[in-house]
Amino acid sequence: MPKKNFIKVKIAPVQPDRCMDCPLLGIVPKHQRPKGSLETYVCIPTRHAMTSRLIRSRVSEADAKHPRHRFCEKMWEAWAKLPNREFMMPVRAYIEERLPLEASLQLPIIFHQSRRKD
Repeated sequence: MPKKNFIKVKIAPVQPDRCMDCPLLGIVPKHQRPKGSLETYVCIPTRHAMTSRLIRSRVSEADAKHPRHRFCEKMWEAWAKLPNREFMMPVRAYIEERLPLEASLQLPIIFHQSRRKD
């Protein structure tokens, strides 16, 4: 059985308004972050690190004084033309960077201590 090196990630035909909504965003693993760095997120295809403020800023709210340039703007159009709009993400990047981001976005489960009388 051949080893699977890539995972197909479906992308939108139009680039999301903010990086937080992009399926190609990931978290930089703690062991790879420089000490004291605020850049904790990564654009997986371009490999550019980003801050939490940057991933939450919206392009629609940008103006001439405060332009918003994303690392993937020139490439998104080509990615949207991929067959079935499926980006081939390396398995290592998916496991180490994308899955931890998805897990951090999930609501936590709250467990209560049960009071058992023995």
